[in-house]
Amino acid sequence: MKRETSPLNIVLLCLDHTFCKSVAGELSSRLGMFFSDCKDLIEYDLVDSQAVLANCGIVYLKERERSAIKNMLNFSSSVLSCDFDIFKHNRRCFTKKSLLVFLRLPQKCLDKKETINDIAFSSHEKYLLENADVTVDLKSKSENMATKRIIKALREEL
Repeated sequence: MKRETSPLNIVLLCLDHTFCKSVAGELSSRLGMFFSDCKDLIEYDLVDSQAVLANCGIVYLKERERSAIKNMLNFSSSVLSCDFDIFKHNRRCFTKKSLLVFLRLPQKCLDKKETINDIAFSSHEKYLLENADVTVDLKSKSENMATKRIIKALREEL
């Protein structure tokens, strides 16, 4: 389904955050857009999230994270990579101003450091399938192939 208005940003979602961040950087370079990683920008905004958590508590930390996300989603012409937990906990912040693209990898391709995603693969994948505007199916972690497929999907979507 074609969108009536063009989004300001492209947000890449994937169950392998390291791969997602890498693809987002490559995509932004090819499209001549800015690149940011949600996790990195939140940490930059908070300076030290562990200190905020220890001194102010989880409620305040989540409030500050949400504020940082809302701020970054007001950027324009940006490709953002977002990790699953940040996206899920702040889903309401991601409006129609952002095109949500799910990079769908087979479970065997997941980075083993991302254990929670491996354990809860099915439920996390289902959540992203239901919440993304576009799903790009991938067979392996090839940044070049992922970027080409995203660009093709964007042409069809926009």
